[in-house]
Amino acid sequence: MAHNLRTAANGEASFAHADVNPWHKLGQNLQKATNSLEMINAANLNFEVTKEQLYLSDGRKAPAYATMASDTQALLGVVGERYQPLQNIEAFAFTDSLVKGGEMKYVTAGALGSGERIWILAQATKDTPIEIIKGDPIDSYLLFSNSHDGSSGVEMRSTSITVVCQNTLAMATTGNAAGMKIRHTASVKSRLEIASGILKAHQEHQKTWVAAMKYLAKHPITDDLVLAFEKAMFGDVDETPEGRGMTVLTNKLETFEQLMLKGKGTEIPGRVGNLYGLVQAYTEWTDHYSQIKGTEDRTSSIVFANGAKQKAKALELALVLAKKGA
Repeated sequence: MAHNLRTAANGEASFAHADVNPWHKLGQNLQKATNSLEMINAANLNFEVTKEQLYLSDGRKAPAYATMASDTQALLGVVGERYQPLQNIEAFAFTDSLVKGGEMKYVTAGALGSGERIWILAQATKDTPIEIIKGDPIDSYLLFSNSHDGSSGVEMRSTSITVVCQNTLAMATTGNAAGMKIRHTASVKSRLEIASGILKAHQEHQKTWVAAMKYLAKHPITDDLVLAFEKAMFGDVDETPEGRGMTVLTNKLETFEQLMLKGKGTEIPGRVGNLYGLVQAYTEWTDHYSQIKGTEDRTSSIVFANGAKQKAKALELALVLAKKGA
């Protein structure tokens, strides 16, 4: 699965990191970033987004506009008349007070595709360390994103990454969407209020999620439970005709079951044999092995696209199966 990072006009990938080890080995290393503008510049996100009138084949104005990247002239999306681009240098300015106050630190920034989606990932620095089971630490992050194709505005999502296996875990559960939409404002006071709201929402998401994962860690798996999970998430072997479809499904199930027993982190006591371990195995499969249908790249899939949706579905299913005792 490709990374699908934007290529800037200078030929570099639109990606920057603060002394981490990205799997794709691309981007600029800042060592440490003190504000969002530093991340934006280092990640080659300092292009402007323009809005251009579109025309019909007969020369008449179309009721639509194109958003374009100023440096590459790449088409980012087609939008309506009321759409106004939010420039990259403005999109995440509200996060700077959280970094300055020591609540979080910037980790990565980048753009996908032609630049239609941009993001900044920050690690929460004052959260209580998460350990669903002893010896399996989980880092807490806040993911801020914006689109230039009209598909979404500025958003924040809480996410967690298991240190040992680098699984990006879904944090959405019933009644807890693990994210919030953020309105743009130029007011410093409003930005501070937004920052405070972000921290509160993140902490609430995390509290609910930790309780859910600890509940799963106490629930042992059975053959029937694993079968029910596999049917829902992968498909039913008994209803799959012989041929390539059966081969693909069988390979997926074999890989998933191998990850449950010998995946990254399974050497940690308490990781194998419960629903928490099952969710970790499915997350590892989705992040590192799968090609989710409809997903064009790994970076997008993990946190934005179908991979993220499937991981959220898997977590919700595990909670339902635990309550049903399947």
